[in-house]
Amino acid sequence: MPIARVLQIRAVLPLQSLRLNAPRRLADTTGMKARPDQPDSLESQCLQVLGCYAALETVVRSEQADFNGWVDRIAEAPGIEPAQLPGIHGQLIAQGLLRFEFSGRARGLQYQLSPQGREALGRGTLAVAEETSSDLRSAVETGAQAA
Repeated sequence: MPIARVLQIRAVLPLQSLRLNAPRRLADTTGMKARPDQPDSLESQCLQVLGCYAALETVVRSEQADFNGWVDRIAEAPGIEPAQLPGIHGQLIAQGLLRFEFSGRARGLQYQLSPQGREALGRGTLAVAEETSSDLRSAVETGAQAA
């Protein structure tokens, strides 16, 4: 590129934009839309998987004296296609309702319900009640003011 052209570009663009490590513009999100509420079928499937983990924990706890709270991944759930389970697991993990840990090469991944997962199962819905979220917001604000 001729030096005259570089000087023209440099005069128009800020110096920072010519650097290799210059901060990049954020991604164009104009075509992206927030996902509407989950379909009822997905929510019921998620709740069913949470229920399967709760039942599995109960069974394993009764069989093992040294139960540590972690169980193997479920491979099937009534009424749910096995091909749907990875997506449901991902959804539950992303929402903080299901935890996982790697328990070694022989054991692999193990799972347990989080406290939020147990609450969702008890409520019968994945949605957090408005009262709970406003109580949480006020508690966070109070803590921030105290600090």
